[in-house]
Amino acid sequence: MAEETNSLDQETKLAQELTRSIRHFNRCHHPEVINENIKPKGMMLLHYLHHKKRHGHTLVTLSSIGEELRLSPPSVTLLLNPLEKHGYLKRVRDLEDRRVVFAEISEKGSKAVQELYEQFLHNAKVMVHLLGEDDTRTFIDLMNKLTRLFRAYKDEQKPETTES
Repeated sequence: MAEETNSLDQETKLAQELTRSIRHFNRCHHPEVINENIKPKGMMLLHYLHHKKRHGHTLVTLSSIGEELRLSPPSVTLLLNPLEKHGYLKRVRDLEDRRVVFAEISEKGSKAVQELYEQFLHNAKVMVHLLGEDDTRTFIDLMNKLTRLFRAYKDEQKPETTES
């Protein structure tokens, strides 16, 4: 029992240290604001539309945006409004079913995504330079391992569905 408590204490201490480390990194790594009109969630939306367009899907339904970003329909609308107002995207109604609405990224929206990507890539290059190749490869391997393990853990936590 004492070993289990000691082990738990060590695990808790490591978890707290990890959390602190991530928090400290996030504080020193605030990216410069490229565009004050686009909030982080809005940039995620533009990135999603940009990605879809690059893969041949120019028009994306608002419902698929909601699913991808895990947002309710009213939240998707609130997110789209300022982006449309500033010309980063436009809404297009389906000609056959007027209830279906699509979003399409504009050239201005694609440019904003590209600028953010270039900033992100620059920051990644700085990290590679600061860590060096060996530590960067180790970091990548650890992140990939953690992602794989955490996905497996999350899958195990899902309640099993029974067929009726």
